[in-house]
Amino acid sequence: MAKRILLSTGWLALCAAVVIGRSEARAETCAPPTPACHLENGKRLFESDPKRAADELLASYRLDERTETLELYASALQRAHRYGLALETWKRIIIFRDSEVETAKETLSTATGRKAAAARNTMERAQKQSEQAAAAIIK
Repeated sequence: MAKRILLSTGWLALCAAVVIGRSEARAETCAPPTPACHLENGKRLFESDPKRAADELLASYRLDERTETLELYASALQRAHRYGLALETWKRIIIFRDSEVETAKETLSTATGRKAAAARNTMERAQKQSEQAAAAIIK
């Protein structure tokens, strides 16, 4: 009799865990799907579940192609041990950043005053971020 109660209690606990787990998963869905919602979910899951974080960050990126989101996605892929895809993503980031540097250089060549200062800042920031992406590849 005691054994039957323990088994029943175990099954009850398992069922409760499944129901709670499902309700938490539903709470994490984005309805309607927005880049901000997926981005927030990805950031929240980054440490605890990098695979799901990568999925959320990719969903955010597909809705709004921001290089910063792509960087988070690449980092989540690394944490999830998906190194091949992370490498390809970091390469893509470097290409984006290099194009930002080139655009800023072109702007700098013709701009004066505030526009020149802004272009110089953009160029320096893009170069630094490109170097950080290259360092991530080397890791």
